[in-house]
Amino acid sequence: MKTPRTPCWRNAGPSQGESSSMRSLIITRWSPDRSDGGGALRNLQNLRALSALGTVDVLSVGDPEEVVRPVEGVAHWVHFPKPELPRIRIPGAWFFLPHRHPMTHGYLNRDALVHIAALKRGTYDVAVVEEISLASYVAPLRAVGIPTVFDAHNIEARLREDVDRIRAGAKLRYRLRQPFLNARLGKVEGRVVRKASLVWACSALDADLLRETYHPAAPVAVVPNTVDLAAMAKACAAQERQTLQGDDPALLYIGTYAYPPNVVAAMRLVTGILPALRARDTALKAMLVGRGATAEMYEAAGADPDITVTGAVDSVVPYLSQPCIVVLPITLGSGTRLKILEAFAAGCPVISTAKGAEGLDIHDGKNIVIAESDADFVAAIERLVKDPEARRRIGKAGYQTVNNLYSWAVASRAIKDGLALIGVSK
Repeated sequence: MKTPRTPCWRNAGPSQGESSSMRSLIITRWSPDRSDGGGALRNLQNLRALSALGTVDVLSVGDPEEVVRPVEGVAHWVHFPKPELPRIRIPGAWFFLPHRHPMTHGYLNRDALVHIAALKRGTYDVAVVEEISLASYVAPLRAVGIPTVFDAHNIEARLREDVDRIRAGAKLRYRLRQPFLNARLGKVEGRVVRKASLVWACSALDADLLRETYHPAAPVAVVPNTVDLAAMAKACAAQERQTLQGDDPALLYIGTYAYPPNVVAAMRLVTGILPALRARDTALKAMLVGRGATAEMYEAAGADPDITVTGAVDSVVPYLSQPCIVVLPITLGSGTRLKILEAFAAGCPVISTAKGAEGLDIHDGKNIVIAESDADFVAAIERLVKDPEARRRIGKAGYQTVNNLYSWAVASRAIKDGLALIGVSK
């Protein structure tokens, strides 16, 4: 069967790890060099680690307008557009589509399946399938004899329950449909976890939850979310200098706002915590950084000159280079937050709920400040604003945490050790 023509790029020269016999394939919905958002950053860290072990090819399914181009560390990149699915208007229609869920079905490109089916056994030593949206590609890769890793960015069934709580006031049709779809997603997640040769989890907490929920026969290895410390070096130096100068900090929230828990937390910051600070004569600016900002976020910024909504940015480094306190009043969601690790890498002090920092090696009052109620956040912010040395001390401890536990070098070791469990790397 002839593989359909698709946008692709092949490197004519040697790849970074060509001296090694290992060859990897990454299946992702992001362009390989994209760095905005937690999913894209995790994909980038995995690509860098695998490219150090050998040759890496990428198969992406996503934006139909994606421009396929040379990317560092990638030998060959082929892209398939995310299919445009007809809207299903029949009530309960998903009930009659067994083994499917809108999240995974929306990334099921038939040409990509043909491309995978045409692969010969031994073409790749390992394939890595990034996150639940691409779960449909695990079984076809296993069918052609390729050991396949499922990278569980989140525990999706648990995450959907949190999202539904956010949308508790939605239309009756949504509230009737979602419990069924969440149960279906749990089944999809369970099948892919059990079908994979190896599962990667973001933390020991997630790894234990995967084992307890789905009982996979395959190993579950922890590959933490990590940060490129070199990319954050300028921000770290600027933060240290400005803190020593006693510059007033801004309150910073970084996130992808297509993810509902980020919207809830960001709005809590600007509509609850910020006004409470003003009531105590603490006047600070707040910045909401990241793509997908909602109309209510822009409305809040339009009504208050002390609130800035940036929209999509090329890099968070300029914002983390300013004097700031990263404030994360998160109550919903799952996984480990790269926004905390980025702040740590920049030497920025972080105030977060325990939920927002779950899965990370954090110690209240040492490398982070934990707060739960709005009053807790207000008190913690006021303490740090008045005490630049405390900001510097907590920021420095956060940096040491990333350096020791959450750098790209740590991810590389975890990936190599994890692959050794299935005989792929030594």
